[in-house]
Amino acid sequence: MMRSVKLGANIVGFAAVAAVGVLNGHSAHCAPETKEESKFGVNKEQLRILEKIKKDLALQLAKKVEEEEDPETIMAWEKEKSGCSFCQYFLHSPCATPFRKWSKCVDLAKAENLDYVTTCSDYTDALMKCTEEKAEYFAAMRDSNKTGGEMAPAGVDSQT
Repeated sequence: MMRSVKLGANIVGFAAVAAVGVLNGHSAHCAPETKEESKFGVNKEQLRILEKIKKDLALQLAKKVEEEEDPETIMAWEKEKSGCSFCQYFLHSPCATPFRKWSKCVDLAKAENLDYVTTCSDYTDALMKCTEEKAEYFAAMRDSNKTGGEMAPAGVDSQT
């Protein structure tokens, strides 16, 4: 049984619902046009169409992630994340911006019932790159937390 899906106004109808359902492991109940069916009961052409729809959804999601937000919206989002120690760790780090984009992508992907690991991989890569570039900061944070020190080492700018 397919889960109901909230989709943007640009992509509606059976094809989009089927794409999400098939890509999440549910049968789309499509009649095969050839004998070459996938394990989901759809043929290669149908899978190609579903993959295109999935990419379109991911592009729409990326546009939402990249939209400029006003300071009030950012503050409201950060307040929403205030109970998450993992989120606070990154929001007070030099990687706050890539983290915010990654987290926003994950939230939006989950809301659309998309695979956030695949959909948000570019944002995951950007966050990983930032943590690698700021390895000294994160090592100091790790060491500081082990000894019960302050949240951020002196002289580290947490706004990037």
